[in-house]
Amino acid sequence: MATYDIVEKVHAYNQMFDEPLSGIKEVSNNFLLLTYDIPNTAEGAKIRGNFLHSARRLGFVQYTESVYFNPNPQGDSVLSLMSLSRESGVKAIVWHGRLFDKLQEQMLMSLYDITLSKWLDEIDERNRITSNHLLKDHVGLAKRMIKLTLQTVSDLDFIVQSRASPILNQQLLGIKKILAELVYKAADMEKQV
Repeated sequence: MATYDIVEKVHAYNQMFDEPLSGIKEVSNNFLLLTYDIPNTAEGAKIRGNFLHSARRLGFVQYTESVYFNPNPQGDSVLSLMSLSRESGVKAIVWHGRLFDKLQEQMLMSLYDITLSKWLDEIDERNRITSNHLLKDHVGLAKRMIKLTLQTVSDLDFIVQSRASPILNQQLLGIKKILAELVYKAADMEKQV
């Protein structure tokens, strides 16, 4: 989606409210940068967890403590995040732009790829744990893990496909294959019970 389209959608969204809690500011063209402010309270911790979980599902990765970025801007993702920030009371701003420093851009893309690879490693670990549960005949526990893992893979599938990295795509494909085997094994074991 073109940057201009994102800006237009955000401006239309903000016009629906008298005092929008979120905004979008132009830096240049390619990256989305998310900054937010959440009170440091017990309630704020819960809100922060939900907000950042949603940001991660939309492809944002942490750069610094309250700054996340996404090199694959999607207009609807921005609107979803802004809507979530409004509902939860988070003061968030989504900035979009392009880095003119090629070295800095390469560094951020490396950080993004490393973070996505770590997320895929976490799913791979979940698959190993699920496999161990099945080996111990803990089918119910394995099925619950499979359900959450399928959702996580679904979320990451779009992010990895948007990134178009052959290495990440291959890593995700291997995870999907193992997960499919676990789904069939759990279903087969459940039939035998």
